[in-house]
Amino acid sequence: TVDESIVRANSSDGISVAEMRAVITRTTIESNLGIGVAADYWPYASIALDSSSVIGNSAGVVFDGARLDIVNSTISGNSGGVVGGIELGGFVDPGSVRLRSSTVFGNSGTSVGGIGAIEPPPLGPGRGTWVGSEISGSIIAGNVSSAGSSDCEQLDEAAIPLAGGN
Repeated sequence: TVDESIVRANSSDGISVAEMRAVITRTTIESNLGIGVAADYWPYASIALDSSSVIGNSAGVVFDGARLDIVNSTISGNSGGVVGGIELGGFVDPGSVRLRSSTVFGNSGTSVGGIGAIEPPPLGPGRGTWVGSEISGSIIAGNVSSAGSSDCEQLDEAAIPLAGGN
């Protein structure tokens, strides 16, 4: 658990999670040379980001885990990597990605600026395809990429059917 903290100017990732659940509340993760928040080890790694900011890192959130909940948070000003804001990998369970009352703004990446699903689902249709995932009450805008995809994009045949809206 990380609460009411500042994670700043690390020479690698700000917070990196493997085989555990990270609960991050009222925290600023900024200006790290690596990823702001990274979770990699499906099906064990998960992130709950609440009332926090991920700002000015080489990439905002890179997620390839069991569950991602972002609530009342800002992902902004992150640049570099394939996806600047929130990168979703292929090993993500149905209904496990939620973005609520949050802002993804002003990020840039080589392929997608805002939110990007970058790998094909490895488990087949309806499994690992983010079915039932949710974006609600959120703003995803003002993101850019050198490839032309800006706010929300799927790449390499990845499926990201999201329920809800902005």
